[in-house]
Amino acid sequence: MFLEAENISFSYRTGKILSDCSLTLAPGKLTVITGPNGSGKSTLIHLLGGLLAPSAGEIRLDGKKLTSFSHIERACRVGVLAQEKPPALDFSVAERIMMGRFAHLPRLFDPGCEDLKTVAEVMEFTGITSLKDKVCSHLSGGEYQKVLIASLLARKTPVMLLDEPTSALDPAGALKTMEIFRQQKENSAVAVVTHDLALAASFADELILFSEGGIFASGTPEKVLTAENIASVYHCKAELLYSSTGPVPIFR
Repeated sequence: MFLEAENISFSYRTGKILSDCSLTLAPGKLTVITGPNGSGKSTLIHLLGGLLAPSAGEIRLDGKKLTSFSHIERACRVGVLAQEKPPALDFSVAERIMMGRFAHLPRLFDPGCEDLKTVAEVMEFTGITSLKDKVCSHLSGGEYQKVLIASLLARKTPVMLLDEPTSALDPAGALKTMEIFRQQKENSAVAVVTHDLALAASFADELILFSEGGIFASGTPEKVLTAENIASVYHCKAELLYSSTGPVPIFR
């Protein structure tokens, strides 16, 4: 399933955040989006997921306007992991992950055997089975981040959009999580927002570098992560070291 944005823009009352952006997300490709704070990355994820409507341009899902899908139809096709704090209510980990299945359930129906099986599988897959009965508000930031990822995986959508999914994780957890997304790309179109340029270089099939509400550069990590591009976008100097997984910038 393809998700396409064509010349989309978006403005808040305080001013334009996103301007004339075009991109295509497709199965088999892990797209990583990076750039400075305030450059429009989170807004782009919200637009692609249908949580915001562009002020100009069009977003299409398999050739159909995203707005032509009902809320439930869209939720079954496009999964969004936004930045979120633990809920105030005392949901358990298993209950919070089950929320990822709600779009697939008939209204007022309880989860069935398949839903329970899916939740158990994604907890095991993400390594959080031991947390299943814990209350979400008692988890660490990193633990709750894994719960949100598991909930999105439980939804089994053909498009996955993730905003800073590794921000609260330690290096080992971040690597494992990005490997999960790399596996998901075989059946889903996956886009991940991250500030970690080393992770981006290691896992991106396509890297999109944002600057001031627009796409500054896109392509392979080797093409995008250059000293010149980093200086232009981040306004600092960087030396590029090259490993087997791609360029690694050292800021100075």
